[in-house]
Formats: sequence, structure tokens, C-alpha cells
Amino acid sequence: MKDRIRKIIKCEWIAYAFWGFTTTLVNIVIYTILCKFTDYRVANIIAIAAAKIYSYFANKFFVFKSFCGSWKNLFREIMAYVLSRGFTGILDFTGVIFLVEILQVRHDIAKYVITVIVIILNYFLGKKVVFVQREN
Repeated sequence: MKDRIRKIIKCEWIAYAFWGFTTTLVNIVIYTILCKFTDYRVANIIAIAAAKIYSYFANKFFVFKSFCGSWKNLFREIMAYVLSRGFTGILDFTGVIFLVEILQVRHDIAKYVITVIVIILNYFLGKKVVFVQREN
């Protein structure tokens, strides 16, 4: 029984789900609060940026347990993260606008739909592109 519990705790998918959930909370909570004070597009940019910074550290240390043996590898990892999350950030930003402006979806529903798509993409990009072990 203890071995099963340890396997579950060590499972990358479960760690990603937990930390992804907390990242999503950061994103949605900041977005929701800022929408009370500013345009939804401005709120979305700030929420995305805050969530991306939070998720880098959560994914690096708790999900993929990435160790960079050199400054060069750390720089590569950060650049890969910025590029991949930049891509999904643009998808997040433009996707919400597309759903709201073109398809006339409520802004909160649009944010939830796009967030699910972004979460899935972020996992695969993180696993295959960003947090991969490189030789020194």
C-alpha cells in the first residue's frame, strides 16, 4: 500500500495536475479581480504573465524536477520556456479575444475554454521542449 501511495505522489501527471491547478487559479483569480478595474484584455495580459512566472518555478522544481548542470543549460531552459509559454500565452490572449469578439462568448467562459487548451499544450511543450535533461 505504501508503495502505491509513493508511486501516486511521484507520478508526473498528478504533480502537473496539482501545480497546473494552482497556476490556473493564479491566472483566473488575477484575471477576475482585474476585470473589476480594467478592460478584460489588460486583465488577461497581466494574469497570463503572472501565471507564466509562477508556473516556471512550479514546473521546474515540483513537476519535471529539472536540474541544469551549467549556466548554458539553464539559459537554454529559460529561453525554451519563454518561447513555448510565449506561444501559449499568445494563444491564450488571442483565443479569448476571438471567442469574445467573433463568436460572442462571454469573457469568463472564453477564458475557461482557452485555459483548458493552454494547459494541455503547456504540459507537452514542458515535457518535450523545455524541461529536458541536456548534457553539460
